Amino acid sequence: MEKTKRKGKWDQSNLQTAIDKILSKEMSLREASLRYKIPKSTIHDKTSSLNRGQKVVLQPKLGRFTNTFTPEYEQLLVEHIRANAESRITDYDIAGPVNEAFTEVARLEIAVSGFKCTGIQPFDRDIFSDLDYLPADMINIPLEDPQTSSNAVGTSKEVSCSDLTEAGSSSTKCDLEHSNNMDTQGSSEASKKSICQKNINSPKPLPNLDPDVVQVIHNLSPLPDDAKKRSLARKRKCE
Repeated sequence: MEKTKRKGKWDQSNLQTAIDKILSKEMSLREASLRYKIPKSTIHDKTSSLNRGQKVVLQPKLGRFTNTFTPEYEQLLVEHIRANAESRITDYDIAGPVNEAFTEVARLEIAVSGFKCTGIQPFDRDIFSDLDYLPADMINIPLEDPQTSSNAVGTSKEVSCSDLTEAGSSSTKCDLEHSNNMDTQGSSEASKKSICQKNINSPKPLPNLDPDVVQVIHNLSPLPDDAKKRSLARKRKCE
C-alpha cells in the first residue's frame, strides 16, 4: 500500500512562529514541523539562511500566497480566453511579437564580429593550427573512379588489337614484297607498295595476285573463318 502524503496547511504566521521557536531552542526541528504542519525541509532551509545572515521570504517559491498576475491582468487574460475560445495560434501570431526582438539581434555588425572571432574573415592562421586539419587530411582521400578501370581495360584491349594488326600488316608487307621480288623483278618500288597497300585494305583479294600470295594473306588474317563465311555469302548472292 502506497503511503499518502497530507498537504500541509500553513501560512506565514505559522512559519514565523516555528522559526522563532527553533532559533530560541524551545523546540526541535521535528517538533515544530509536527505542531505547525510545515515540512522539515522548509523550516531547515529558512533557519539556515537566517543563520548565514541572508534575507528570507516567508512564502513558497511558486507564489502560493500572492498571485502571479495582478487582478487587472488576470481579468484581461480571462476576457481574452473567453473571446478567443475557438481560435488557434498561428506562426504569424508568434512572428509578430518576435519580429522586433529578432531584428534587434540579427544585425550585420554581430555577424561580422562573429566571423572575426572565428578567424574566417579576415583569415587568421594563428586561430587554427595545422593539427586541427590533420584528421580531415587523413580521411579526405579521393575515391577511385569506377569508370577508370573499365576504360583502362578497354584501351589495353584496343592497343593490343592495334598491335596485332600492325604486326600482321608488317609481316604481310614483308611476304608480299618477297614474293613480288621473285616474280616481278623489273617492277618499280612504288608499284610494290601500292599493291601491298591495296591487298591489306581490301577484304577481297585482287584477281591479278599470285595464288601463293592470296594463301599467305588468308593465313595471316586474324579471322580466317569470317573471311570464308563472307566469301560463301557472296557466292550465294551471285547464284
